[in-house]
This record gives sequence, structure tokens and C-alpha cells, in this order.
Amino acid sequence: MSGGAPGNSGTNSGRGRRPRIGIVGDVRDAIIGPWDEVVSIVPHDYVSAIAAAGGAPVIIPSVEPYDEEPGAALDDLDGIVFMGGKDFDAQIYGAEPHPENDEHDEMRDRVELAIGRAALERRMPILGICRGFQLLNILYGGDLEQHLGDRLDMKPHRDVLGEFTRHMVTIEPGTHLAAAMEASVEEGEVEIASHHHQGAGRLGEGLRVAATAPDGVIEGLEDPRLPFCLGVQWHPEVTAPEDGGRLFRALVDFCSSHPSTA
Repeated sequence: MSGGAPGNSGTNSGRGRRPRIGIVGDVRDAIIGPWDEVVSIVPHDYVSAIAAAGGAPVIIPSVEPYDEEPGAALDDLDGIVFMGGKDFDAQIYGAEPHPENDEHDEMRDRVELAIGRAALERRMPILGICRGFQLLNILYGGDLEQHLGDRLDMKPHRDVLGEFTRHMVTIEPGTHLAAAMEASVEEGEVEIASHHHQGAGRLGEGLRVAATAPDGVIEGLEDPRLPFCLGVQWHPEVTAPEDGGRLFRALVDFCSSHPSTA
């Protein structure tokens, strides 16, 4: 995986502007002053991590037009981030939902699947985070282990709901993920922020494992045939701009040196 040196991003040399990085948003209930609202949101940690890395974040709402015409969401973007969120509907990958699963958001599922397929067709740079990591595996024909707690200790991955836990992951040498993490990796390991109860099950065709937890849970996936298609089960936006920021800088730097022609 090629790209500019960390810290040198900030403009797209091919266009004279910052690379535009899309993020598919979520739909949530919110109280804003005296108003009860339904809002399209992206947690600010993602937005600020992309901006700090030199990118220009663009929020894509989860609405029907982007399910029907996903290319419209990608036009004029240089890369895309699929962020964390609720569990996917297990029926998408041919399974019955586990009792521990979240109530899924059908529209967001449809929009992200459609945009993900379109992004892969365009060979657009992709960074999948937590749910986005799981999205990549689904897009490549894999499935998910719906509740890790059925077979192992959940504490390293999700101890308390609403709080991130920290544990080490081992990055596989020679992978695109290892190149992206660079100096963050010490003797092949890095500490990450985690909050998930699902994981990759059957690996999608063409994907390779790029990182694992000490208990064997897959923590990183990538398509080695594409120049930038990474997924991490952890939350690098939480530890940006330090270790986590390197993944966002790697994405932005790659987009800077490989500007979109759309």
C-alpha cells in the first residue's frame, strides 16, 4: 500500500484540495433543547480524526436515494469510511438473529451494503471500523459470529456497555494494515480501543486476516488485491490522533497521492 508520509497530508495534490472522505451516517433519536428530534449523525470522533489527518469529511445520510443510487453518494469522493454502529440483520448473511443482537436498522443496512458494493467496484479506498469491518466481511461473502460471549470471555472486547475497553492486538507482518500502522506497532503489537460483541465468522472470499486478539478473535481484515481496502474491529477514532490517527492518516495520504477521477 502506497501513500504519502504521515503528517504530510492536507491537500490533494491532483486537485489542490483536501481529499474528500465520506462517512455513512446513523439515524438516532435526540433531544435538542426543547425538541425531540430524529437526527442523521456521525459521532464527532470520526469527523475530527479525518479532519486532523488532513481530509475533508463528508457525511452521507442513510436514506433511500443512496440505496437506489449508491454511486451518487460516491461521486466526487476520494475515499470512504464505514463506521461503527448497530448489528447487521443476521438474515443478510443467512443466519437467524442471536438474542443478544441489537435491533437492526434496515435502511442503514441497505445503504451501506449498496454503497460498499459500489465503492469496491470503483476500487475506492475503504476503511471499515467495527461494524464497518463486519460490513467488509459480509460484502465478500463471509458471515459473522453473532455473540463472542457464547464461547469466550467478553471482557477484553466489550466489558461494560457504553465504555471502551483496551487490549493488545497482533498485526500480521507484511500486510497493508502493518504498513498503515507503521511506528504504532511495537514488536508486532498495538493497544486498541474495543467495544463489540460480534466478530468475523467465515472469512469472505479473497480477504486475509491482518490482525488478531490474544484469544484468536480476528481484529483486522484486508483485500490484498486492492491498494487500500482495510477493516479493523476496533475503534481507532477513539485513540486518534495518537496510534489510531495513523489509520486515518494512511487513508488520507493514499487518497492524496491517488486522487479520484470521478
